[in-house]
Amino acid sequence: MKQRTIFITIVSALVIILGGLTGYLIATQHKQSAIKNYDDCVAAGYPVQESHPPKCSIPGGKSFTQETDATTAFTGTIVCLPHKNTDGPQTLECATGLKSDDNTYYALHTGRPEPELSAAAGSDKKIQITGNLAHDHSDIYQTEGTIHVATFRFL
Repeated sequence: MKQRTIFITIVSALVIILGGLTGYLIATQHKQSAIKNYDDCVAAGYPVQESHPPKCSIPGGKSFTQETDATTAFTGTIVCLPHKNTDGPQTLECATGLKSDDNTYYALHTGRPEPELSAAAGSDKKIQITGNLAHDHSDIYQTEGTIHVATFRFL
C-alpha cells in the first residue's frame, strides 16, 4: 500500500509540473505572438540592443528596429542581399541592397530603376545613401528593413 501511495504522489507531482510547464510555454508563445513592432517588444520587457537605430530582440532570433521618420544617412557598399535560407538550390538573381559599415543589410527602394546601384553590387565601392528606413522584414533576404532612398552618392 505504501508503494502505491508513493507512486501516486510521484505521478501527481509530474502531472502538476508538466501542466505548469505547458501553461508557461503557451503563455510565453502568446506573449511573443502579440509583439508586432519595436514598441510592443520594449513594452513586453525584452532587451534593447544599443545600435543605431535601436533594436529589440525576442527569443527565437526575431528582432524589431525602432521606427524613425527622420531622413538618415547610411554608409556602406552595394551588395546582392544574402538569402535567409541557404539550404538547397539557390537562384542567381541579385536583389540589390546595402551592407552598412556595421555589417547590417538593408533592402533599397528607389521608386525608379537605378542601374548605377545594380552595377555597383559586389564592387566594394563605398556609397552614402540618405532616406527613410522602414523596419519591414523580408521572408527571403537577411535584412533589417528597407531604405526608401532619397539620394545616393559614391564616395
